[in-house]
Amino acid sequence: MDESGKSSGIGGAKRIIFGGVMNNDSQTGFYIPEPGVFPPELLVPDGTVRHDRNGVWVLMVCGGCARMEIDGIPHDLARGSIVALFPFHAIASGPLPDAFRCECLYFDFDFMSDFPLLFPPEISERFGSNPCYRIDEQGFARLERCFGMMRVYDRMAEHPSRTGITKALLFTFASELLYCCADRAKSVRTGRSEMLTDDFFRLLHRNYSVERTPDFYAGRLCVTAKYLSKVLRRTTGHTACFWIGEFRIKEARQLLRSTQASVAEIAERLGFPDSSFFAKFFRRHTGCSPVEFRRGNR
Repeated sequence: MDESGKSSGIGGAKRIIFGGVMNNDSQTGFYIPEPGVFPPELLVPDGTVRHDRNGVWVLMVCGGCARMEIDGIPHDLARGSIVALFPFHAIASGPLPDAFRCECLYFDFDFMSDFPLLFPPEISERFGSNPCYRIDEQGFARLERCFGMMRVYDRMAEHPSRTGITKALLFTFASELLYCCADRAKSVRTGRSEMLTDDFFRLLHRNYSVERTPDFYAGRLCVTAKYLSKVLRRTTGHTACFWIGEFRIKEARQLLRSTQASVAEIAERLGFPDSSFFAKFFRRHTGCSPVEFRRGNR
């Protein structure tokens, strides 16, 4: 597909490309491409890549067949296949056949931070260790209906409750997806680096609010902090310190957006020695001060 949106094929295959991930009407932290548009960052004809966004891509295969390699494991995709891609997943995929049809959505980890219900914690564990599932036709039809409603409200830029309804539908979609995958067997990874990376993120999800040093995670994983960061840099492009900081920033944003706690109280809760140190850390990661962030999200 060229810049005008037309498909260009070589040997009966096509690569679907669109300009940028967000359009002017996109909700902050949430995006559904137009039907038939595949995220260009996930098309990797040569080698592998990890998408560099702080969130999750979900792919629903509606027709045709294709192959995608995730963390070195090939997956044959056909109607009913669901793929959930986290930042630590290594992806390799070639050109897509003309008959391949796929619906996609992306959401930041922060998008649901102020939603009153929490995603079940087993979602990240299940899809982190096995990102691809085949859903039965009834379950897939329910997911398609929910996805269609998300698309409708995502396009209603002037609707006063657009974001709230989208979050409720996303929560419904994720809960239904977990239900559909509950009885599906998990794949087993053999790569030590990938297994260590998955185990690190599972620990981080559970402990980031109280444990903020690489030594803690390395100790729980029976490796040195230096080795853990070396593996994480190789598998994700970042060190353990980076990811711990990312999760702290995620919590800081949530507290600033959804509570009345003062900056000093939040700094203490997050383990910073004082509010000044916290403010410098926050600005370095977000480009604004905690006060500016809170003012812009009220």
